[in-house]
Amino acid sequence: MDAMRVARLRPPSRPRTSAFAACLAATVSVACDAPIGELTPVASTLLPAIGATLASLPDGRLVIEREDAVLVVDPEWPEREPVVLGAPSLVGRVRRAVRRGEQTFVLTDRGVFLLAHEAFMRAPVSDALGAELLDVVRLEGPAGPELWVATRDALYRVVGERAQRVDLEADLADVSLAVARRPSGAEALWVRLPGRVLELRVEGARLEAARVVLERTPARIEGDANGRVWLVHADRLESVGADRRLRDHGPAPARLVISAHGDDVWLLDADRSRVHADGELFHLAGFRAPPADAPSTVGADGALYTVHDGRLERHAVRHRVRVSGSPDGAVIVRPLEVRIETDGADPRIEARVGDRALEVAGEPPRVVLAPGELGDGLHTLELDVRFADGTLESRRRARFEVISRAGWAGEVAAIYEQHCGDCHGEAGPANTRLDEPARWRPIFEVILANVRDGRMPLGRAPLGARDIALIEAWGLAEFPE
Repeated sequence: MDAMRVARLRPPSRPRTSAFAACLAATVSVACDAPIGELTPVASTLLPAIGATLASLPDGRLVIEREDAVLVVDPEWPEREPVVLGAPSLVGRVRRAVRRGEQTFVLTDRGVFLLAHEAFMRAPVSDALGAELLDVVRLEGPAGPELWVATRDALYRVVGERAQRVDLEADLADVSLAVARRPSGAEALWVRLPGRVLELRVEGARLEAARVVLERTPARIEGDANGRVWLVHADRLESVGADRRLRDHGPAPARLVISAHGDDVWLLDADRSRVHADGELFHLAGFRAPPADAPSTVGADGALYTVHDGRLERHAVRHRVRVSGSPDGAVIVRPLEVRIETDGADPRIEARVGDRALEVAGEPPRVVLAPGELGDGLHTLELDVRFADGTLESRRRARFEVISRAGWAGEVAAIYEQHCGDCHGEAGPANTRLDEPARWRPIFEVILANVRDGRMPLGRAPLGARDIALIEAWGLAEFPE
């Protein structure tokens, strides 16, 4: 390592309540996180599924590994048929999945795979990693998203398709990794080794290692989607946030179920389970923890998914909210009606885009995204949904782009040159010429229908949603040049 720094965890300046003060008297430099109330989880059965392994994907879907097949299930749309990825003998046991850029990497005990086009493909970097893979995390590095992979022999930093080996001179048989948020907001890697925990971060072209000073070394560490590191001891559960303060969450649960994709952390015990949600700890009322051997994971929605008694079950402290009509990444040219569906009764819904509140009306509830009111550019539809049944507020965010202006010279000509000119230009084989705006006007609706349906460009990849939106916006504006 190029440099060694020591990061000390300091005691909090003051406890928040008298309950915290009692804890501090017994454990100096640790803030006690006492449950503040109870939540009543909602439960549902998604589908019959008998699986040996259950893992969450960054996009909200789940991987279920059965004896005969590896499946992908979308819990947001349980009525859809699961997608079969392949045979377990080819994939191995799924351990963790992470997203880097537009790619989803799945770590199994046989290598690193890319999940693409509803199939597993062995990632090129997998062969460079060598020994049995133990853990993988994704963090935001100085040059963009990168993977850190632990094997039995070494730790690897994967940037692009290159794997940089980091020798820690330690036994990695029981290593665990977590992504931690630093006070600056940057992300760093925490590595639990026998007798110590290291923090690794990249500064310029230099890799720095810091030994994190803790009263004792945890049995393992886990990270959640908020950059908080959870320290699991034999008798206690602690966590460290970006403020670098330890928080004591009480006795260690029989099972800690956590995911780097979801915000909520489930602390499961046979008699008294808890959940850490919205930065607070709650008891779970009327909740019966699944058996210790039941495959379980936390999804991107924060819900606990478990395979029990031959069924895939969902337990959540928030109701499910789904949006139809405007998925993430939509490009809007005309006013669009968005329908809001929930699995709870009598929802109270607040909808907004930026500072603009949207009217929610109808049954099922719906809102209208009007390009003329919002203006061109990127926007986020924010939905906050509350229920009066002992659950937390449900939140849904959907990003979309509004395009209402486009011209031939600025946008459409470039689409024509890239996708249409070879066939529909002066020397092209097609009978229809499209090299001037005037040639588009008489047959514009036919052109638009052809690119929407993928019939054109002939023999080439279909146009993207943004290119189609630009063409449509150009026509709506009466073909400005």
